[in-house]
Amino acid sequence: MEAVVSTQSTWKQWYQRRVHGKVHGKTPEYAQFLVDKAKHDKKQKMNAISEPAGKPSRPMSGYMRFTATMRPKLAKKGIVGIKVASHASEAWGKLGDSGKAKYNDPAQKDMEKYKKAKDKWMNTPAYKAFLEEKKAVADQIKAEEKKAKRKAKEQAGGPTKKAKTSAKKSGKKQK
Repeated sequence: MEAVVSTQSTWKQWYQRRVHGKVHGKTPEYAQFLVDKAKHDKKQKMNAISEPAGKPSRPMSGYMRFTATMRPKLAKKGIVGIKVASHASEAWGKLGDSGKAKYNDPAQKDMEKYKKAKDKWMNTPAYKAFLEEKKAVADQIKAEEKKAKRKAKEQAGGPTKKAKTSAKKSGKKQK
């Protein structure tokens, strides 16, 4: 009778590993899916907090200004869409330093204005409240991760102790 019981328990274990293991997420693919899902959920929670209004927009670079002036000229020639980028970059490369300065100098001045406006905006109470809210959400996520880790350890049987090795076996000198 005992041989039958052990065979039954072996078959039961095999069945649980084979059938229920996949259903309950014990496969490596599902474990990786859970890790990826957790990362995605964390990112979504952080992105759910919107920045306060009034953020200054970043100005265009010299190259982007050049491309904006080239786009209508290229459109007249029938060059549209992604092909504009290759033609514009080729023309930008052929421009000399004086030609590029025509676009880069105003862009640099606008960038300085932008940096001042952004610093001013970052010192507003609304932005500081936004940072505090974002930190609170990050702390909440950390607490949830810590709680989940602790729960997983408890379900796994708790922490395991390392076996102590004697000084002779590990090759260290005793004092």
